[in-house]
Amino acid sequence: MNRIAPDGDDDRTDQAEAAPPPLAEKAKRLLNRAFLVGFGAVWLAVVGGIFGMMVWHWLGELRPAVRYRPVAATVTAYTPAKEVPSDGAKEEVDAQPEPAEIEYTYQVDGQDYRGKHKVERRGPGPSETGDALARPHAAGKSLTAYYDPDAPADSTLDLTVDSTPIGFIIFVSPFVVLGVVLILTGLFGDPESLRHAMRPSGRTGRRGAVPMPGGLYMLFYFVFSAVAAFGFFGIAMAIRWQRAVWIGLGLWIVVVPAMTLLVGAKISRWLRRRSARSSARRLVVEVASVASATAAMARPGKKIAVMAAVTVFWCGITGVFAGIAAYGLYKQADARGRYIATTGTVTAARVEVDHDEDGTTYTPKIDYRYTVGGAEYHGHRYCYGMMGSSDRDRAETIVEACRQPGPITVYYDPADPAESVLVLQTDPSLYFMILFLQPFIVVGVGLAAYTLSIAPRLRRARRFLAEPVRTPWTIPGWGTLSEEMSGLTIRARSRWFLVGAALGIGHAVPCLAATLAMAFLIGPHRVMPWQVAAAVGGSAGVGLLAGATVLLRRRARLHVDSQLKRLTLAGGKSDADLTFDRIARWRLTRSKHAATWQIGRKTTIIYAPLLSIETAEGQTVDVHRFWPSEPAWLVAAKAGEALARMTGKDFQSTESPAARPERPGSDDE
Repeated sequence: MNRIAPDGDDDRTDQAEAAPPPLAEKAKRLLNRAFLVGFGAVWLAVVGGIFGMMVWHWLGELRPAVRYRPVAATVTAYTPAKEVPSDGAKEEVDAQPEPAEIEYTYQVDGQDYRGKHKVERRGPGPSETGDALARPHAAGKSLTAYYDPDAPADSTLDLTVDSTPIGFIIFVSPFVVLGVVLILTGLFGDPESLRHAMRPSGRTGRRGAVPMPGGLYMLFYFVFSAVAAFGFFGIAMAIRWQRAVWIGLGLWIVVVPAMTLLVGAKISRWLRRRSARSSARRLVVEVASVASATAAMARPGKKIAVMAAVTVFWCGITGVFAGIAAYGLYKQADARGRYIATTGTVTAARVEVDHDEDGTTYTPKIDYRYTVGGAEYHGHRYCYGMMGSSDRDRAETIVEACRQPGPITVYYDPADPAESVLVLQTDPSLYFMILFLQPFIVVGVGLAAYTLSIAPRLRRARRFLAEPVRTPWTIPGWGTLSEEMSGLTIRARSRWFLVGAALGIGHAVPCLAATLAMAFLIGPHRVMPWQVAAAVGGSAGVGLLAGATVLLRRRARLHVDSQLKRLTLAGGKSDADLTFDRIARWRLTRSKHAATWQIGRKTTIIYAPLLSIETAEGQTVDVHRFWPSEPAWLVAAKAGEALARMTGKDFQSTESPAARPERPGSDDE
């Protein structure tokens, strides 16, 4: 079997550097270096400035929680929140109420100080202090204030820290590292690669890509940071700010150094190709070599790394939305089973309008108060899992119902009276979300299964290539060679990947069709639970039927009878019954099925190996087609050679296993 020789990029680079380039080439490379360094510096200044402001702002919010000291305070005045008029006019739904304000006094070292505090929600998670401050406060009531020991006039009543900026800090971190990488590329970049940096590449006519080292790892960095950021946003909505801060800092500490280490490892490998002429460059190479040695201990293959990054990104985003829907369903079911009814009063009702590039969403916001055991509580939740939508009429209907005069019914948690809802029915959008997520969950499960199967399949292929031919002999991607009657038989095994794919596609496609039908015919906020259950159950039935059809399909069987000198092929796409004298040779060729990988500017096409028999009459009988992968070519070659020896015929491999068309100026990622 023909093998493609490794690329000779390094040799070409050495030859190019051996002969001094013309003055024009030197000037062009210098301009390219200046452009990369300048662009990287501007990028780093802008993105780094944004990153620094975010960190500085968040540290400013965190400082009171760390440094401020508690002191007894007395309420001097309380200004309730200004409510939105309740005359039902549509033009008033965009109005926002003014928050309540508490004025208080406190003493530090015998000196009186005054403070004001606006009662606003800080952070997405639950907050006992915020809920307590949202209640009305009579003059003379005692509260706990927190003051700055260095400036006692600075004080607050709520030390809650908004943890969401940590998610943005995690998300922006790789953009900062990208600026550093661009500057290093301009300073220490390979001259031969820099020569092609700004010219058209290949037959596509598009501009050449920047020859940036560690580009693949930078992609992983962006993916992991995005998954960590979105996952943190989902976590911060369900837990208190103290835990959210620790989890966010932990994610940032894990993601940023780990991915910076991987990027640094690639950069160090790239820099070592260049001669270390200055002490500064030697220092950079030595420091980066430590990162390279550390990361090399657990560095996976490119294919596994790419699939792992895609899988983590897909499953992370899908998991966040699935977790939000599952949490809402669970909490609302818990409310129906345990919560106790009481009466309350609506203090404000409005429709919150959110404009973004995807459109406008409307979310009903209801503020109410109620009394439990003589203590007054304030609530803001209509029901668990309530999400905004483009249906303005629905939001207005809810708000208008809550604006009706008279008391309302509030359902509260007896174990924690501050937890409350206004309705016990589950928001239909949660059921619709479960149906909507089914295809995404199927794709995530498929990606995870495929990613986890790459390493075991490679191990099985290595083990097969190392062991001698004996019975029983398991051929990866085909079946098991065993003794049967007067010869040897290979029975094809069920391809569980095809079974799982049939099951997943059979389930996902009907779910997608049901999602579109319900969205346009019924509406996401009007679907019934039984409709979603019927759609999911019916789709699961279709998927099981599709998977069973593939599983029960008759498997191919190849029998080689050494006594009768006869070969029999049955159960596949073609049946054959040949005597050995009719077999001219065994051949391994490329089938039309192929897998294409494109990483950066390099494209790799791997064709599926097809094992076939060429008869004396010039006909071709297809025996088995393997999966399109380079290890599969080695497995197919060994299996074909063994079968050729059993039948006393020649084995011929006429095609290369892979083709790697590359564009000029490409750099090995």
